[in-house]
Amino acid sequence: QSNPYLAHNIKCETKLRDKCKGVTCNRHKCPAFCLHKKGQVWGTGTYDAQSSICRAAIHAGVIGNGGGLVDVTRT
Repeated sequence: QSNPYLAHNIKCETKLRDKCKGVTCNRHKCPAFCLHKKGQVWGTGTYDAQSSICRAAIHAGVIGNGGGLVDVTRT
């Protein structure tokens, strides 16, 4: 599948701590249908590093269950 946005393709269960190290966190592309897949979400608005990137994005309303691009900001 092509990826014109220079995003890292990740899995539904990929955690923030696995992809976001230090102050840099790149753009990620979540696959479809992550809503009911593995991957816990810890937090609301601000999410713990153990959270699934894709499921946290769905929880925050950034993407839908159809997947999409996610930019993570570290605080």
